[in-house]
Amino acid sequence: MIGALIARSRARRGFDALNRKDLAAVVGAFADDAVFEFPGRTRMSGRFEGKRALEEYFRRWFAERAMIRFRVMHVCVEDVLALGGTNTVQVEWALEEADRHDVSFHLSGVTVLDVRHGKIVRARDYVFEPDVLEREWATPEAAALPHPRRGARASTASSTSTAGG
Repeated sequence: MIGALIARSRARRGFDALNRKDLAAVVGAFADDAVFEFPGRTRMSGRFEGKRALEEYFRRWFAERAMIRFRVMHVCVEDVLALGGTNTVQVEWALEEADRHDVSFHLSGVTVLDVRHGKIVRARDYVFEPDVLEREWATPEAAALPHPRRGARASTASSTSTAGG
C-alpha cells in the first residue's frame, strides 16, 4: 500500500511539474534510457528515446505553449505492494492548453507510465480527442492551412524541429 501511495504522489508531482513547465523536474523523472510515445500524425507525435530526446521534446512543447494546465482525475497503480521495483501507473487527465496566440483548447487522455526503481522507463500517451490533437498540433504543412478560430496560421517550425516517428 505504501508503494501505491508513493507512486500516486510521484505521478501527481510530475503533472504539477508539467503545469509549471519545470523542464528539470519533468526530465529528471525519467531514466536515462527512457522512451516516450506520443500519438497521432502531428509535429509533436512520435517515439522519443533517451533523456536528450525527451528534453528536446518537452523544451519545444513548453516554448510553443503559453499555458499548460493538467487536471489529474485518476491515478491507478498496478502493483499496490511494490515499493521500489517495477510498476505500471496509469494517469487519467484533462488538459487545457493555450498557444502563443492565447487560443486555448482541451484534450483528455491517459498516460501509462512504466516505472523502474523510481524512474520512468516508458511513457505512452493516449488522447481521447484525436481530431483536436491533429488540428492544434498540425504538421508544418497543415499549420499553414486556415484554422477555424484564428484564420491562416504561419508555419514557424523548421524541418529540424519536427518530430520523428
